[in-house]
Amino acid sequence: MYVGYSRPGSHEMVTEMLSKIKSEGYHGIQLKGDQYASYLDNPDGFKTKFDTPKIMGIIVYGSDEQNLQRSIDFCKNLSIQEVTWVPSWKKGQIDHASAAEILNKFGKYANDKGTRLSLHNHAGQLFENQDDLREFCKLVNPEYSGLTFDTAHLALGGVKDIPAVIRECKGHVYLFHIKDVKDRKFCPLGLGELVFDGIFQAIRDIGFNEWLVVDDESDQMTLEEALPYAAEFMGRYVK
Repeated sequence: MYVGYSRPGSHEMVTEMLSKIKSEGYHGIQLKGDQYASYLDNPDGFKTKFDTPKIMGIIVYGSDEQNLQRSIDFCKNLSIQEVTWVPSWKKGQIDHASAAEILNKFGKYANDKGTRLSLHNHAGQLFENQDDLREFCKLVNPEYSGLTFDTAHLALGGVKDIPAVIRECKGHVYLFHIKDVKDRKFCPLGLGELVFDGIFQAIRDIGFNEWLVVDDESDQMTLEEALPYAAEFMGRYVK
């Protein structure tokens, strides 16, 4: 398995993360929307500014399909592996089958461009709980699109047995966002309510051997504190 890191922040934050991740034991970083969006139509300029081989993926926010396509093209031009999509789909506005059709369409487009598209499960949106992900696994072709499985958002979506959902989604998970939560707020790994022994056992049980991204949105530590802290935590489970 590969350990990645993601954190909100400016272009300066990206430069700092890229300079530190290798020495802290990470294999790459995943960028938030604001960290690359201004370069969507200028991939060569982005490549000149940043150490792109250390960028394993991006996160795309919102339901704008044209923006998603531009983001996939951006990744194709820079050989970035993973496109995680967080569409703003609400229950009652779109159904699972219609959403799956869109995911299959753009997942195939991403495959044709040499990258991969995965849906981020998100509390308060269409795909937030076990029943929703069960529908995802029925309707979305795993050869076209998969899941970015976020542990904290699944808990916020009301799921109590996260390992059971991981096992049920076997074959559909492209990458994990490893994240903790306490009192409905994100917090540093191991300081919240999630029981990670069972979560990592389930990850091993499904034979997963790809990206585990520490999605650090807790804002309780500086980058200098958070990188070694999360690396030490992940080292308990990933050898």
